Amino acid sequence: MGEGIVLCPPFGSEYIRAHRALRVLGDRLAGAGFDVFRFDYFGTGDSGGTGKQLSLGGASEDVSAAIDELCAIAGVERVTVAGVRFGALAAIRVAPGHDRVDRLILWDPVDSEAAAEAMSDPETLDDQGDFWHDGYPVAASLVTELRQFDESAWNRTAELPTLIVCSEATPPERLRRLHAGDAWTGSWADFPEEVSWAQVNDLGHGAVPVRIFDRIVAWCT
Repeated sequence: MGEGIVLCPPFGSEYIRAHRALRVLGDRLAGAGFDVFRFDYFGTGDSGGTGKQLSLGGASEDVSAAIDELCAIAGVERVTVAGVRFGALAAIRVAPGHDRVDRLILWDPVDSEAAAEAMSDPETLDDQGDFWHDGYPVAASLVTELRQFDESAWNRTAELPTLIVCSEATPPERLRRLHAGDAWTGSWADFPEEVSWAQVNDLGHGAVPVRIFDRIVAWCT
């Protein structure tokens, strides 16, 4: 039996900017011998539903379903879950408690409170009481989920070998405290020069952060 990797994407405009990177990363990991599963959450991409139906709880259920699906179709017994931005929040809610998951990768996890604040500009409210952020709908209920995200979930990284990849100039303070804590047993990789990979106006070179790919593949192998 081989090993599998589930890639959990961001959503909204960040998903568009990360799409190419996740495809290339998936190819790199497949070339290294892993069975790789990319998917869209309900309400995003090619999945059913509308953007306003996206929820953190639903995305977490989709991550769990993706793990089970990969194990069923590829016959793998062990899975690494890699979450990017919003996907890191969904991944960390699922991975530590899933019996098939033995490793976790968190790539530029969002600060849930800061994300909720950025997405809840009252001037973007529509007639249904939901928000619009960077051209994408955001349900008011999703903003509430982000505000109520259980920060203690980050402590569960101690349950699995974990790699945190950070290209943000100012990463969430919660992550820095985690890294500095006595219980931290994972790996941390800083790539401040690659911050452009997720910026709105850089969909060329910056969208394919090769050095980050190299680090992730090396850690997985």
